[in-house]
Amino acid sequence: MNNISISEIAEKLLQGREYRIFYHKRPDGDTVCSSYALMLALKQHGIKAAVSGSSPIPPVYREITGAIENDELNDPENISVDVSAQERLGVYSDEKIKFCIDHHYPNTVNSEYCITEPGYSSCGELVYEIICAMGTEITKQIADLLYTAIITDTFCFRMRSVNSHTFKTAAALSAEGADVTGLAKLHFMTKSPARAEIERRFAESFVYDCDGKFLGGIITLKDMEQAGITAAELEGMTSITEQISGVVTGITVQELSDGRSRISVHSADGIDASEICARLGGGGHYYAAGCEYDGPPDEALNAIRKICIEFILKINK
Repeated sequence: MNNISISEIAEKLLQGREYRIFYHKRPDGDTVCSSYALMLALKQHGIKAAVSGSSPIPPVYREITGAIENDELNDPENISVDVSAQERLGVYSDEKIKFCIDHHYPNTVNSEYCITEPGYSSCGELVYEIICAMGTEITKQIADLLYTAIITDTFCFRMRSVNSHTFKTAAALSAEGADVTGLAKLHFMTKSPARAEIERRFAESFVYDCDGKFLGGIITLKDMEQAGITAAELEGMTSITEQISGVVTGITVQELSDGRSRISVHSADGIDASEICARLGGGGHYYAAGCEYDGPPDEALNAIRKICIEFILKINK
């Protein structure tokens, strides 16, 4: 893997003829919208491009991506966007990746060239800089996509990863016509009855420890079925635990259809969420990370609970 700069990857991308862009499995707004923005930028430069992923795009993002058509490709080179590890490509994990574009650390994608900016709160910020370096015109469509990437990965600028660079990029996209008010309303000011119901069920499962510093909850397949919601619509559930005063490790455990569990960790007060998740083979950002567990959700919650308690006790010494 060769680590390259923004100017270098921009130059190399412009030398290609066609690309397939991969988003990660169980996609969120950042990976989906950053991928489509990059595809539109490449098309603008006469380069064929298409977006693919192991999981369906959540319905809320199809509103902004549904009208964008993939090109027919013959012999494309592959790009991964917002993918931190090879296995996050899902059914495409065996694909050879030429360019890896990401904002997570560490990144273990097996790529020929890699650019990672862990100081950026979203991959959308990085894609914006790359396509600007390519000389791309930032159309309203691209601006809407990248603004969506940023606000969904920062929960509308509420994550601890947000910094001055985040706001500078958002301001630049607003100046290019991004629908700031409409996108914020769509993703953060309205929710479906199904979403309200799954949040209620999630709250009923809450388990506290360490005088309220630990909070974990479970979302089962039965919960999802009875609420009438899909896994693709669960983005942002862990942010609910952050709303409880005193919580420094907020955990969401989601039951998967293959008998395993997905764990999301949000942390505060100097606790490294990525280090917590690394204990179970995962990773991510300092204050927001994830991993998977080979077992049912109750076992997964107990496993991550023990690790979190260790970290909490360490900072309380």
